[in-house]
Amino acid sequence: MTNISRCLHRSLAIFCVGNITMKTVTVAIGLIIFATYHDCDPLTTKKIKKIDQILPYYVMDTVANVPGLPGLFIAGVFSASLSTLSSTMNCLSGTIYEDFIFPFIRENKRLQSRAHIILKITVVVIGLVCIAMVFIVERLGGVFELSLSLSGITMGTFLGVFTLGMVFPWANAKGALVGTMTSFLLMSWMSLGAQHAMASGSFSFPQLPLSVESCDDFNVTQSYYPKNQA
Repeated sequence: MTNISRCLHRSLAIFCVGNITMKTVTVAIGLIIFATYHDCDPLTTKKIKKIDQILPYYVMDTVANVPGLPGLFIAGVFSASLSTLSSTMNCLSGTIYEDFIFPFIRENKRLQSRAHIILKITVVVIGLVCIAMVFIVERLGGVFELSLSLSGITMGTFLGVFTLGMVFPWANAKGALVGTMTSFLLMSWMSLGAQHAMASGSFSFPQLPLSVESCDDFNVTQSYYPKNQA
């Protein structure tokens, strides 16, 4: 085994451990929040407007009296999101330049010398598109569910391609391309159709029953159940 293979295997192992740890912590936080607010739902009592606000509300509700901790939480959220967003936008800009722009300027040495300017302009355009998408995303329900649904479009396609390469070594590039496009269209139809159904209210995921019985400043004492469980 070469040094490159060892590094790849080590990187994959570290990634798997980190990803499993992150998912475990995320699920644990969700269970803790549900256990805390199962008898006084902040969304039902209008203390929060969207379900995505539940984690910041929980932090401010439980550790607001600890000096510096709420600010540290907000700083962590912003730093994590900005670092992920910046690396993703730079990677996307480089991919667009290499695959779509460079073939057209291959013979133009002058434009190639200004590749850094083209990359910066591409990042700005991608950022403007992302900002414009905010007005669409806010109408599609929870951001977490939406991000998982949209990432499933590409993740499912990649899984199919990698599985094809590992299980069927005699597959050729043309078959892989056709399968990739078919998988992408099918996953897009499923994911976007599900998002449209949830936005229109014709489809929703089942939720655990919530209550407002222990709320001191809420005058409704009966349990609250989602519409699909009523």
